Parts: sequence; C-alpha cells; structure tokens
Amino acid sequence: MEKRRSAPPVDAFEQVCVSKGEDDEMEIVFYRTSKVKLVVVWIAIFLSLFFIRLIFYWRRDWYAKSVASRCSPNAHADWVILKDKSMQQFAHRIHTRILSDSLKHGKNRRKSISRIDVESKSDPTPEYSIQTFFFHQRLKYILNTKRSCFEKTSVPPLTLSSLLTSKGLTLAEQHSRRWLFGENSIRVHVTPIIILLVTQALNPFYVFQLFSILLWTAGESYYYYAGCIGLLTIVSLAAQIIQQRMMERALKKTIGVNNSCFVWRSDLNEWREVAAETLVPGDVIQIPEAVDCNIPCDLILTSGDCIMNESMLTGESVPVTKVALEASESDVIFDLTQHSRHVLFSGTSVIQQRRTAGDDVVKGVVYRTGFSTSKGELVRSILFPKPIDFKFTNDSYKYVGFLATMALVGMVYTIVVKQLNGDAAEDIVIRTLDLVTIVVPPALPAAMTCGIVFAQFRLRRSRIFCISPNTINVCGSLDAFCFDKTGTLTEDGLDLLAIRQAAPDGTFEENLDLSAGSKHGEAGHLKAENNNNNNHHHHHHHLLHRDVLEAMATCHSLALINGTINGDPLDLKMFQFTNWDFEETNVKGQVQGQGPALAPIVVRPKPSTNPRDSNPPSSVREIGILRQFTFSSKLQRMSVVTHRRSTSSSGGAGRRAEDLTLFTKGSPEMVASFCRPQTVPDNYESVLNSYTSQGFRVIALAMKELSGEATTDALARVRNLTRDECECDLTFLGFLVMENRLKAETIPVIHQLKIANIRTIMVTGDNMLTALSVARTCGMLTLVDRVIIASVSVSSSDRPSEIFWCPVEMPNAATNLNSFETNGDVEKNRLEFVDSRVSFAVTGRSWALLRQHFPQFLPRIVLRGTVFARFSPDQKKQLVEELQSLGYYVGMCGDGANDCGALKTAHAGISLSEAEASVASPFTSKQPNVSCVLSLIREGRASLVTSFGIFKYMAGYSMTQFLIVCIITWPVVGSTMSDFQFLYEDLFVVTTLVFTFCFTGPHSSIAPRPPMISLVAMAPVTSLLCCMSLNLGVMLFSWYYTQAQPWYEEPDTRDGRDSDDTNVNYDQTVLFLITCTQFITMATIFAKGSPYRANIFSNIFFLINLLICTSATVIMIFNKWPWWAWLLELKMPPTFAFEGIVIGVCCIHFFVSYLVEMYFVDVLVERWVQPCLSRLVFKERVKYKLVEREMETSPDWPPLADKSLAEVMEMELAATSADDGDGAKKQTALHEDAQQSPRDVIVNGHRSDGIENPAFEITPADECDVAMTIDDVSMTIDETAYDSASNQEQSLLERDDDDDDHIDDVRTDL
Repeated sequence: MEKRRSAPPVDAFEQVCVSKGEDDEMEIVFYRTSKVKLVVVWIAIFLSLFFIRLIFYWRRDWYAKSVASRCSPNAHADWVILKDKSMQQFAHRIHTRILSDSLKHGKNRRKSISRIDVESKSDPTPEYSIQTFFFHQRLKYILNTKRSCFEKTSVPPLTLSSLLTSKGLTLAEQHSRRWLFGENSIRVHVTPIIILLVTQALNPFYVFQLFSILLWTAGESYYYYAGCIGLLTIVSLAAQIIQQRMMERALKKTIGVNNSCFVWRSDLNEWREVAAETLVPGDVIQIPEAVDCNIPCDLILTSGDCIMNESMLTGESVPVTKVALEASESDVIFDLTQHSRHVLFSGTSVIQQRRTAGDDVVKGVVYRTGFSTSKGELVRSILFPKPIDFKFTNDSYKYVGFLATMALVGMVYTIVVKQLNGDAAEDIVIRTLDLVTIVVPPALPAAMTCGIVFAQFRLRRSRIFCISPNTINVCGSLDAFCFDKTGTLTEDGLDLLAIRQAAPDGTFEENLDLSAGSKHGEAGHLKAENNNNNNHHHHHHHLLHRDVLEAMATCHSLALINGTINGDPLDLKMFQFTNWDFEETNVKGQVQGQGPALAPIVVRPKPSTNPRDSNPPSSVREIGILRQFTFSSKLQRMSVVTHRRSTSSSGGAGRRAEDLTLFTKGSPEMVASFCRPQTVPDNYESVLNSYTSQGFRVIALAMKELSGEATTDALARVRNLTRDECECDLTFLGFLVMENRLKAETIPVIHQLKIANIRTIMVTGDNMLTALSVARTCGMLTLVDRVIIASVSVSSSDRPSEIFWCPVEMPNAATNLNSFETNGDVEKNRLEFVDSRVSFAVTGRSWALLRQHFPQFLPRIVLRGTVFARFSPDQKKQLVEELQSLGYYVGMCGDGANDCGALKTAHAGISLSEAEASVASPFTSKQPNVSCVLSLIREGRASLVTSFGIFKYMAGYSMTQFLIVCIITWPVVGSTMSDFQFLYEDLFVVTTLVFTFCFTGPHSSIAPRPPMISLVAMAPVTSLLCCMSLNLGVMLFSWYYTQAQPWYEEPDTRDGRDSDDTNVNYDQTVLFLITCTQFITMATIFAKGSPYRANIFSNIFFLINLLICTSATVIMIFNKWPWWAWLLELKMPPTFAFEGIVIGVCCIHFFVSYLVEMYFVDVLVERWVQPCLSRLVFKERVKYKLVEREMETSPDWPPLADKSLAEVMEMELAATSADDGDGAKKQTALHEDAQQSPRDVIVNGHRSDGIENPAFEITPADECDVAMTIDDVSMTIDETAYDSASNQEQSLLERDDDDDDHIDDVRTDL
C-alpha cells in the first residue's frame, strides 16, 4: 500500500484570493487534513449509517472543514476552499503531479499522485518536474512559486513582433506545453443513464421523498398513498433524466467536434497534420480553406484576412472581417480587447479567407485552448451558471426553515402526548417522523417549478427562448431596462438621407438632399448582379466630388460571398448608392494557377447608360483596396489604402497613373480630430449638431494622398506603415447623413414601460445628440424632462479634472434638411421648467473619468441617467453593475454583438437573434424588435405571482394538516386520517389544483407597481396568519358543534386497540370534510388575477378542477355515495340538517376568507400599513430610494455650468483626440513595464518572456524546488506515457470539478 504523503510546502506567501480583479475573483483558504479529525468523522459516518456522508455529498466544503484544519498557505495544504462573489463555497483537493525524467528515454515510469512527500527526499535532484494544481469549474489553477500564488494557466504578455515572427514549436516544446495547458478540448459528456439516476436520486428532494415513502410503508400504514407518491417520484425522476440527457446532447451537438489541422513544426520545417486536441498556445496553424469550417481554438491571425461568422458566440448574423496583425505595431503588447479584430475565436466559422501577397497560406498563432477560450467561457457559463440572488428564492428557504422548526416543535409535542396516552414506542416513532412529511410537504419543490415551466412554454410560443428557466421569476421584479439603440430601438438598415460636402474654401456646400428618392432596403445582403436598384440616385453623382464618391465606394469592409455582397448595413447602403461594381481577385477558387493579386478587392464604376451624363464624377477605371484598417468600437473609425487606376492624368491623355490614397470614415468627432484644421469648416460643430439633434446618424469622410505609385515596393512599404502614421493630416471631405428609423414597435413599448414605472435607459455607441434625439422621439425623454450632459475635463499638471453640468434644449424633429443650420444662441438658452425632472446624459469618455475622479456622483448620475452615448461594451457592463449596486433589478435588450457582457451581467438579458438559443444571454427572441420585452415582463410577473400563490397554498395546506394531526386528532381523538383520506386530499384535491393553478396566463397590461418579491414581508405573513386563524376557528367550531349533537358517539380510545386502527369516528370525518373545503377555498383566494395574471375565469382547466373538487366534496358531505364513505373510512352524520350546517359554515368561511384576502391583506396591509411601517419603523434598505431622497433635499443640485452645448461638445472632441493620441504612448509604456517585470508563465518556478521561446528558469527554494528547464524534455518522449498522463489529468478535471463524485475522497482518506 502506497504511503500517504503531503503536498510540497509552499514558500511563505499571503494569497487571499485568486483571479484578483477579474469577474471570477474568489477568496481562497487552505486546509490540511488532520488524522484525528478524519478518524472521528468516519466513525460518525458509520454510526449514522452514512447519513452524514450524504450531507457531505451535498456540501463538500463541510467535509473538507470537518476532516481538515485551516492552515497557512506555506503549510502542507491538501485542500483549498474557494468563496466567490455570490458567497458560494467550493472545496477542491490540491493535486501534485510529477513528470519523471525517464520519459525522455521513452519509458512509461511517470508518477502522478495526489500528494507527495518531498521531505522524504534528502537530496532533491533535477529528475522530476513538479506541478501543484487544482481544478475549479473546468479551469486549471497551478502554483507559481515565483509569484507565490495559484493562478489560471495562461500565456505571458506578448508583443506583436513576437507573434509575427513566431516560427511555431518543436515537437518537444509542444509536449511540454501540453503538459502545462492540457488538451485543447471542450468536453461535454453525455452522462450514462445509470450515473444520472444515482446523482439525481441523491438530490435532497428525492432523498426526502424516499424517506417519506419508507416511513409511510412502515407497518403497512399508508402503503396506497406511498405507492402513488413513489410512482409520481419515478415519473418525475425519469422526466428529469430525459431532460438532462437532451440538454447534454444538444450542448454537445452545439459545441461540435474538433477535427484535424495543419501545424508548422519548426524542427521538421514542414506542415504536419495533427488532431486539434493536441494544439497548445504558441502553435502556428493553417486557417482551414473549407467554407463553414470551425476554428478549434482562439488564435491570432498573422497573415491574410478572414471573413468570419461569429453568430454562435454573439448572436450577430452580420459577417465579421478579421485582418492580420500589423507589423508596424511590433512594440505594442497584445491585448485581447484592443486587438480583437485580429483574433479568430474558438467556435466561430470561416466563411471566406483571403491570402496576402507573398503568402501561400493564411495562418495564425494559437493563443488560448480548451475551456480558456471564448467558446469555453460560454460553455462554462452554461455548465456553471451564476446563481440568481433573488429575494423570493432566499425567502422561500427561510419559510422552509420555519416549517422545519414548526415540525420539530410538533415532534416534541407529539412524543409527549403519545407518551401520556400510553402508545407503543414504535407507534410514537412512526407518528413523530410522519409529522415531518406533513409540515414540510415533499411535493413543494415540484409544485414551485410548475409556474416556471408553463411560463417557459408560453414564452416559446411567443418565439422567446430561454436557457435559464429560473430567471423567468426574476423578470417579474424588473424595475429598470437598458436598451441598445442601433438594431434594437431602431432598424438595422439605414437610409442615405443627405450628403454635406466640404468646400475647398473651408465651408460647407449646399446640402445634397437625397430623401426624395430614398428607399429603405433590406439590410445585410445585396446581390452583386442586382445593384441597379440605386439607378435613381445616379443623377446625383455629377454633384459629388470625386474623392467623396471614391471614399463611399472603397471605405468599407464588404465581402463577396457566393455572389452576394455581405457586410455591415451602413457599408451596404453607402456602396449601393455609388452604383459601382465589386470584385474580389484572390479568393480561393476565383484565380486559378496564380498567386494572390496586389489588390484583393477591386471596385469600378458601371458603364454609364445615360447619354446625357457627359461629365462623370470620376475618370477612374478601377480602384484596388490594398489594405484595411478595420473598424473598432473603441477607435470609432476605419480606413483603407487604395490605388487608383485612371484613364487620364495631368501628364496627358491616355497616360495611366497609379496613385495611393487613404480614405477614412467614422464618427465625426474622431475623424475631425485627425484632419488638418484648415480643411475642417468653421461651422462644423453647428452643422453636425443640427443633424444629430434630430436623430440622424452622421458619418464623417476624410482622405489623404500617400506619396508614391502602387509599385510592389510601395505596397510593401504601405503594409509596414502603422495606423497612426496613416491616419494623420487628413483632408476633411464631408458628412454622410443616414436616417436610422425607429422600429414600429419601439414607441408603444417604451410608452407601456413608462406607464409601468419601469426605468428605460439607452446605452449606445452612437453620437450623444443622435441618442438624445432618438430618446426624445421614442419617449424615453419627455418634453418636461430637463436634460443635463455631465461632461468631465481631463486633468493636467496645472489643473485638476472638473465636471460640467450643461443643460440641453432639444429641438423638435425637422423634416427640411436644408434648414439644418442652427444659431449659436440656441445652445446657450437656459429653459426653466416647472416641476421638471432632471435626466442626465453621459458619454463613455466622461463615464470613465467620473469613475476615476468623481465616484461620489456616480449613484446620482446612474439614478437619473437616461442616455449613455459612445459607450464601449465594457462600459455597458459597468453601467448595468452600477444599477444593480443601487438595488435595481435590471434587464438588458440588445442585438448580441457588442452587448454580450451587459446581457450576461443583467438580471435578465434578452438578445434579438435569429437563433433559437444564444449563449450570449438567458433569453433569445426571434422577434427582431423590443416587443419581446413586454412579453418577458408580463410572463415574469405572472410566473412570480403564480409561484408566490403556490408557495402560500402549499404552506397553508401543510399547516392545516399539521393543525388537524397535531392539535386535534392525536391528543383528543386518538387517531389519524386513513390512507385513502390522505390520497383524496393530497392527490385528488391539492395536486390537481396546484397543477391547473399554473395554467393562468399573464395579464394583458403591465401594472404600475411590480409584484411583491418578499415572502417574509408583512402582507404575505399576515395573509397566512389570517388564513390559518380562520381555518383553525372553523375546525374548532365544527368539532365542538359535532360533539354537541345528540347522535354523537365518543371515539374508541381503549388501550388494547390496535395502533394501526384509524378509529373511524364522527370527529375525524367532520374535520376531514371541513379541511377538504378549506383546501378548495385557499386555492381560490390565492389564485389572484389582475393586475399581474389574467382573470381566474380565463383558466378553464382550473375552473373545471374547482367544480369537480367542490362537487365531489359536497356529495361526500351529503353522503350520496355510501361506497365512497366506505372507501375513505368515513362515519357520516345521520341528519340532513347537520350536513346543511356544515355546508353553510364552509360557505361562510369561503366568503370571509375571500374578503380578508382581497381587501384587508391586499388593500389595507399591502398598500397602506406595510409602506407606512417601512418608512416609520424600518429604515429604507433599497439604495436607490435613499439616493432619490437625498436628491429631493437638494433641489439646487447640480450647479449648471456657464458653458454652452457647443463648447461642451468641442471639449469632448478635443479630449477624444487627446485620448486617441496618447494610445501609442500608453502601449509603449505598457511594453516597457512588461520588459522590466515580465509575467511568469504559471508553472512552478518556470518563466517565459515570449511564447516563441519556451525556456523556463527555476530557482531552487527550500527543499521542494527543482532546477530544470522544459527545454530539456527530449523529442523522444513516449507518446503512450504522455497520453496516459493527459488522460489522468482530464479524469482529475472531470472528477474534481463535478462535485458529484466523492469516491476519490473516500478512497484517499481511507
């Protein structure tokens, strides 16, 4: 037997958290197994017949704390307990793996054990390389002794030059890295049915069901009822197993299987085909040429261009163009966010690839593999969803705890009463335990999910798909909703409304109005052979400058896919206007037997068919697009380098000239900051504001003549130019004015949300004034709202940052484009509104400065903020988090492209996508408009109220039975209900009513007040107390009235009576009939309709169920079916008058209960008493209400600035330009910092300054460090030995992370 050994001691370090500063930051605590504790715990486990072990199965962290003692990180820890931001705790074993040097010689003598005793080695030798690690949610955290902490395996910071010059890995380097990073696989296994059966059966709910069934069948007491419950349990268990299998299969099918790929082996100097699972960071691979081929990992494109379909990750159907890294930025540190346009993400598919001149293949460097990829992160978010911190769910646990306490008290009471009655010990034990199943109904969890299941079904019928059903109830409490603008509130397609060209004298020319012939086309697709739909614009071409027309024809990222031009809707509309032809010259299959052309994309004007068109705007034969600087939401611009092939030149007719020209388009603020000031018109700001203030989307155009002709040498020089070198000293060309129309559903949806007192917030990447105009048009901003832009100035050495509060007067929408000129005095006007409400508007730049310099103002700005413009994806996520920190339940609606972070962070995110289910958000709507928001909120409120009513009903049902059994039946009558009486109440009445209870759909409108979410608030507690008081009063009255009848007979209480005898008597019969009517009454009064659910009469199934249950109970009371009384073991009263009195008492109980619930609880307590007590006795706990009160006490805040709107916009523009200009400096500083303190690769003592040079240096420390380099691993590593090691690591990952299989704990401890 192998000797138990401990993990090597970690050098003294003080790690208190892992993944610090990241979304998955967790606290970490170390534990060391204690032999004494281990023995004591296992003795207790055996004595409890493994019940304690079952508890440890549910809470593995309790097991770790029970068998181990907390220790300092530098001790021999073998357990780690993690606590995330949601206060969840996870326990994992610390594993240590030893890679033997004997692998170099091809011998399979690898040692891999859970813990090793390094103290037994008196003379450490470099024969072993050691890994100390643990797995958490499929990620590997490995000990880095140089940093003295556990970190996720990742690559070090890399410069772009190291990536561009990477020559790939040798076979030995690949094996070394595979040993470190593991396999490149995202394994989602379809769990075998037997394992699913065991794991599901060990769920606390089913364990409690099994306990109840065994208890009910003890002594053959309730075997009929136990058999029915057992059958329902089996059906429920089978349904869950089938659903789990279907979900696993669907997820596995979605993930797909990685195929082989070609990898460059630097030692062999050739491409080798390998399995995709063997890829490691640093490998250089070919991009597959096959259409729709999936990318197996996250890789950085180093040559060529690719057009990708990223809908699997983002839900966005528009193809995305990816370009290779730029050699001109060689000293810049690679940043995934900043350089995402160069990254092909795992799970995306290649639509088309283009090779660059001089390259035979399109290739890239592997950056991340396995679950560390973007696809792996999304799969992990599905496998391990973020827990929903919902008050209703938390309060339900409190209620169950209260019921359990009540059961404990009842157990003690029952033992005392039974003992005084002289009952047998066996009967006392059974009846006492039976009380637990009465007070805490086993069917409670199943009943609680009914409302969610039916709501999910109704959402699916509305074409809204859900991957997180528990989020549906949360949707019922939403009180703030954020919307993206483009594609969400407005149409995806754009109409080219006007062109405003800059004149050579530094002014704007007359507005070129295109609105008369503008037609709204389909966005996203344009047939290359059917571009003639824009011929009605051709008569405008002679009015355009040649540079403007050529910029519109070339400055885009369109691609030709299967004869169809695809790309961004804005680019499509712009190119469609030019009426030019589009051709790609080096796409696979288009040019055979030739290498790639100099210009991969060529555009040329169509031959003129108009004989009167004697003065074409351009004498260009064709224009080739040599290089693209793709659009980035952070940079807010894109550029292209072109060469113009003209039919004439200044040199004379017939002479061909090839000129290099740069065209740029983007946001007006950004483009103007790169233009020469003398080319920007003086009235630039006023003209821009006149367009944007009316909601039009404005795109600025600029150009620059580059020196030299389009020779091969010049092209090579162009490819080496940096973006900053190209995008400078531009010539401003003018504006493209695009109309982004509101969707037809937007205004009514926003109106209904405003009526429902749900905050509506716009968060967009578009221009501020455009966003304000759209917000005003759709109703987010009303006419009486006083809009104030919060602008922050950038600090300098002699002046700190300042915040300016600039009021904005929004003009009404205009229709005449020629009247867009504005008077400068308009922006300086200050309108005083009576009883107006302040609404803030913030740009992304000011948001970042607010977070940095003025965090004290953030709560107020977030509270009153309505428009957040020029926001990056990360800033959208930050806004959602700030709203949540104020106590809002936040929803987010976006198109899934730039909104993924916000969609995931929000309490309820809904993505507008054509896919049935998008992993970008919990909800996906196939309705491409915001009407899905209303459906989601209505269904959420209906589901929440349904769950609320079911919980109250189940609690009232259990407490009613508790009152009968514990207070009346056992101590007084001396018997309990029969088996069939329990069957009738629990199955025929309660179960059917709960099931049909959930059929009620949502109300047609959204009420101004959200439903209550707290089960322990005054109103629900009062409701249950009143209900139980009325039930108890009716039971006591009926019981005493029965005993007062002349025909009443005392129940048999002889000592020699069989304990199994139910002792049929009048008391038991009357109480049983009364409780049946009470269950029907509670189902009726708790099945509330308006304002959150449809009227009860709309639920036909529930009405029929009520009618059947009521009729059956009334027939029993009047004893019309004697055989029914015999079956249920009832002793019916002999007089008709008494039966009539019972019916009368039940009717009075129903009406009194209804009046108390509808008027006393819902009106008096919930609407008046509870709010007053909250204000007077209990302090307000919701943070945003406290901030609101603070603002109400400060009517003079904020102090308005003397700056005009134009001055503020000019300040924003200047700051944006300065920020962009500092980008290169920041990157250079980052690179210098990285050179001074390079990050270590996360392995014991190993360090690497670049991925292409995997030489790791280890310094011995104490007695456990080893001096070895991974480069020493020979190419002759035994593949069988390595595969064995890899398989064992994968086994550890799955076993240690599932928290479902603890056999390893038992085996190791024993």
